[in-house]
Amino acid sequence: MADVEFTVHLPAALADKVRERGLEIDMLFAEFVEKQMDHLDNEEEYEDTPDEVILEHLREALTDALAGRDLRPADEVLAELRARRERRENVNEENEG
Repeated sequence: MADVEFTVHLPAALADKVRERGLEIDMLFAEFVEKQMDHLDNEEEYEDTPDEVILEHLREALTDALAGRDLRPADEVLAELRARRERRENVNEENEG
């Protein structure tokens, strides 16, 4: 199947930012569309999961948690969450700058 061509109108400032970073707008757009399609595919898979299966997974997780199985120390989990937040903040700062 042949590639399809789209015309996308972007604000000049945004297009300049993309070019300054040495990126290609068409590649960014293609990646964006692909990620959105992946997200929709995953959403459909989730939506197709019967409620009974979801409830059973929740019951199993609660039973394991109450029994102390598969638990991680709180300080380890908090450190991981802090690291994720810092990475997210760094990415946001880079995107703004």
